[in-house]
Amino acid sequence: MRIKLLYVGVSSILPKLGLPLGAGAIKLWIDGTGYTAASNDLGNPGGILLETPEINVGEPDPRVAEAFANLHGTTVEFEINASTFVRDGGLARVKLTRPVQEQGRLTRHEIEFDAAECRGIAAMAGAVTFMAEMVQLETTLADASDVLSEDDLTAAVEAAQEPESQPA
Repeated sequence: MRIKLLYVGVSSILPKLGLPLGAGAIKLWIDGTGYTAASNDLGNPGGILLETPEINVGEPDPRVAEAFANLHGTTVEFEINASTFVRDGGLARVKLTRPVQEQGRLTRHEIEFDAAECRGIAAMAGAVTFMAEMVQLETTLADASDVLSEDDLTAAVEAAQEPESQPA
């Protein structure tokens, strides 16, 4: 299973109330299928823009693989720990938890990985933790610009037109 993550978020503590206030957005790709979500439940103060390289996490247990096979419309819990870094070379530990209702119990399926050579900027007071409902990103099935140029396409259409009737 291959995973890539792109996350941006900022959070601070409201001075008089002591409550955290933040916002974040995430894109997650699992085996090439992309998902996105947003959250205002970040917890610790700070800011982060984190892009991990694609990580091969190996073959998880079949039940875990099934839980992460299609995340569209499902809730995923995230825990992201990143070293403080600017630009390139950051380290991150990411844990994804997918709670699944099974026989009257909530079973938590987890995938955890370390990522080196992350890009972005990170300055957080602890881990970023949040949960969000994932939505699948649009998938492009084909891009005609890779097949024929616009001039070639116009020429093919003109050549395929029926010849005009000629008087007898």
